[in-house]
Amino acid sequence: MTTDQQFKKDTRELDLAVTVGGRHRTDEGLTLADKPGPQTIQTGYNDVVSVRLVIREAAGLTPGRHVALAEVEFFKRN
Repeated sequence: MTTDQQFKKDTRELDLAVTVGGRHRTDEGLTLADKPGPQTIQTGYNDVVSVRLVIREAAGLTPGRHVALAEVEFFKRN
């Protein structure tokens, strides 16, 4: 059984590059905790054409190890 104590207390730093309509916009400083379960980030963009996640920092990254994101989900506003 996995508990929160088994996960590192470090975070992941990401940039979210969003193309909206004909212009490019970047929000910097998204932070994800290294913990199990969903983490929701509200952005509030309209007319999104593309999204790019840029990983700036990852906890526990040492030579020979790779970064992995398990799942990224985008939802349309109602």
